[in-house]
Amino acid sequence: MELVSRIRPKILRSQVEELTFGMRSRVRKARTSALVHRVCRPGMEHLVTWRLEPTSDLAVIVAPGQGIAELNDKQLAFIASKDVFGMNFSGLFPLQYKGYFFEVADMSAVGRRQVSLVERISRDGTTVWFKNVWSRRYESPVVLADLIRENNFNILKDYHLPSLPESRRNLRRLCAILQRHPDSEQGFVSQMCSSLNTIICLCKAWGYKAVLLVGTDLVGDYFFNAYPNAVPEHLVPLIPPQATPASGHSTNVGYYSVTRIIGTLRDSMSADGFNMYIYRKDVALSSVLPFMAF
Repeated sequence: MELVSRIRPKILRSQVEELTFGMRSRVRKARTSALVHRVCRPGMEHLVTWRLEPTSDLAVIVAPGQGIAELNDKQLAFIASKDVFGMNFSGLFPLQYKGYFFEVADMSAVGRRQVSLVERISRDGTTVWFKNVWSRRYESPVVLADLIRENNFNILKDYHLPSLPESRRNLRRLCAILQRHPDSEQGFVSQMCSSLNTIICLCKAWGYKAVLLVGTDLVGDYFFNAYPNAVPEHLVPLIPPQATPASGHSTNVGYYSVTRIIGTLRDSMSADGFNMYIYRKDVALSSVLPFMAF
């Protein structure tokens, strides 16, 4: 009887947790759908898409950590031979990107510079996605709609997963949701903690066999501050007025850190034949990902 009295509250808490999580997920999806509808004027519906066709087995995801400016010519040539995906300000590093993700398009100094950067990147034939349309800064979407239409940018129908109490079970559950194929989610793509996790899961959904993470240092400065000469002269005015604290990136703290999430994703994805690698041995993610020599 005593055992039953202890189990019942746990079952009740679990049921309440499940109902709350499901309800919050539906609310967040509805918010994304409403904002996408407001942004997409007639004739723009085709831009709401997550799809892309791979042209290599390995995808390379490039973040703006300072280590990217320390790569040698052989390493850069290897990266250039693969499908490369960038995000936010990694495009200040001169690579040919197959796909690019940005999420700040407001009138702040950072937003204006990021928009100018992705407009230039898109001219080279790069597929560009705007993500985080659910952010409250875009509740007046007129300017955003014009930006997307004029540049033929895609819109990612993403939403941020609600939080759950810290536990290994919940971490595995959230990572399983992250990996759900967009076709089984009415085109929705989920996010947790960092855009990096979303892009990794998209690479798997697109059909890549593996992904190499480059510049995902999660500690130290951005490459464009540590090595300003690595930025092409015509892009120097677009360097953002900010820096990552030397103590570490904000997404890599707490129980649901990007390192713990990616380590959990690696465990389940490798069982499906999808592998992840890190580009150097002295960065945080090397604790959960194998190093690729290239």
